[in-house]
This record gives sequence, structure tokens and C-alpha cells, in this order.
Amino acid sequence: MGDWFEINGSRLILPPGQSFCPYALAAVFPVVVMRQGDLPADSWLVRKPYICGPDAEENLVMKVEAVYEEAAG
Repeated sequence: MGDWFEINGSRLILPPGQSFCPYALAAVFPVVVMRQGDLPADSWLVRKPYICGPDAEENLVMKVEAVYEEAAG
């Protein structure tokens, strides 16, 4: 699975002891903001949710996906 983070409202959540490259975050944040709303099924963000990192030599590819929590009760 690799490194990951979650956005919950205005909170950035990383697993304990994990870090994430700030340059990669800067590259993906504008897309995360767009992805937080409801999108049509044919949106490129739904069809192709991959974002390349800013350093070509690192070959970082990030996947942006919505994770829905089930309602308790």
C-alpha cells in the first residue's frame, strides 16, 4: 500500500510515526480539494485518480480516492 494520509475536513491525518514529503503534499492538495465534492462518474478525477509527484527522478505516483465512513447506529 505504501505511505498514505487522510484529510478529514480541515485535518491532515498521518499514521503514528509516519511522515509524508511536503513537496508531494503540495502537489496533491489542489486535487484533494477538488475531490472532496461530489463528482460526476465521467470526471477525470474519478476515472484517473493518479497524481505524479513533483520530482520526476523519484517516480512518485499518488492515488486520490474518497473514503466514505459508514454511519454509526
